[in-house]
Amino acid sequence: MIKRGIKNYFICLKYFFTPLGTLFLGLIIGFSVFLPVCATAFNTMAEEINGVITEIQIEPDKLFERLWICITELDWGADAAGALETMFSREWLELTLHKSINSLFGGDYTVYAQQINNSINSAVAQITAGIVVIIFCAAIAAVAGYFLVKFLIRRTIAKRALWKFLLVSLADCAVVVLLFLLNTWLTALWVPSIVFTSIVTFLSLGGLSLFEAYAVHAAGKVKFKEVVTLKNLGLLLLTNIIICFLWFALVFVASLILNVIAGFIIGLVLLEIANIVIGMNAESYVKDYVERRVEKPEEEQSAQAA
Repeated sequence: MIKRGIKNYFICLKYFFTPLGTLFLGLIIGFSVFLPVCATAFNTMAEEINGVITEIQIEPDKLFERLWICITELDWGADAAGALETMFSREWLELTLHKSINSLFGGDYTVYAQQINNSINSAVAQITAGIVVIIFCAAIAAVAGYFLVKFLIRRTIAKRALWKFLLVSLADCAVVVLLFLLNTWLTALWVPSIVFTSIVTFLSLGGLSLFEAYAVHAAGKVKFKEVVTLKNLGLLLLTNIIICFLWFALVFVASLILNVIAGFIIGLVLLEIANIVIGMNAESYVKDYVERRVEKPEEEQSAQAA
């Protein structure tokens, strides 16, 4: 079981670019909305400021150029994640726009402070809305990529009929909700119980996946006690733990070679694949076990007939 589970994970890495591609498609769609919104925000802000400060005409291109300089000054090398978080913060945007306007104006514009603040706040609100669109599109694309790669992985290692898929999915949802409510209730009663409930949840989900695999692929073909055993449950849990360690090792290496942001994106994709494979390892094992058990008697009968 361990060998098969690890093999499944590495085989399914061939789908790495499927969720990655859908994620980047979502980002492209998000930025296709974000960039025009930013352009409109800068043009509107420049027009409003030019209407207030008559001594100088601020061009939107110059304003954006100043903003880009401030963005490049962030620490994208050692702390790329922190730089990205800073760039998307409302406070940093407001401060940077004030600095950019000040550098272009080259004088004291405190007399126009209220009008300029209103223009900057309006621009920041539009840019923030654009950022929300990017996050929303990326989230939708990530979910779509997850279900697409799940479909491809299931077709590769554990096919099953649609009605069985729907029935098992409903059972999974019910069990997950019950376990979540139970864990929440126990944790509210006694916080340290979260350690115990986490272990029980992990074991319960492992046992459930093995039971479901028997019901879907082995019921009526082999005996229940041949499949759902403590040994198989232990091997299944060990296999899933090994896959988790493999995922962590791959993400760690990717973060070292590239950077934190690239490591996070790669890690997210690898985690999707690992999570899907972990959820299907029991089915893959049971399906293979049944096939071997059914084929073996047929081979013996053929040999006797010969």
